[in-house]
Amino acid sequence: MSNHGDLLARMVALQQEAIVGSVAYPRRFAKTPTLPYWLNWLGPATYETNSEDELVETRTVTTRLVVAHATQGYDGEPEELLNGYIEAWIATIIDAPGLQSTTYPTEAAYIMPNAILPDSDTGIEYLLDTVSPFVMVGVEFSVDVELVYRRTVA
Repeated sequence: MSNHGDLLARMVALQQEAIVGSVAYPRRFAKTPTLPYWLNWLGPATYETNSEDELVETRTVTTRLVVAHATQGYDGEPEELLNGYIEAWIATIIDAPGLQSTTYPTEAAYIMPNAILPDSDTGIEYLLDTVSPFVMVGVEFSVDVELVYRRTVA
């Protein structure tokens, strides 16, 4: 599995631990009747060389937590769940500096030590997606992760 694939798989595992009963996907869109659910995708990246001549990629991972679909009869109550969910996710990601979890008990070797930082969240939003037939009620997080690529000498 690629580093990016592993990164998304580890995020999925952590999210399911942060909010028990949630489902998580390593992609931007999923058809699911289960709530709450997470969607994860790779965002932009920057690259630089560090003092050890390694390439360091700072990658933003966007995670969307959906707690409801705003359909006919929606009353807004699921928004109240987000307060606790936001705190649970931040606490989980801070406690897993190498994206370790029950599913992945060891730190990811390609991640710089302590280089996972929740960068921002949108707060409660009504989210539109061009491929989704409904309005999603949730929050989006940006998480910055530093990945290191070491040169291999032949």
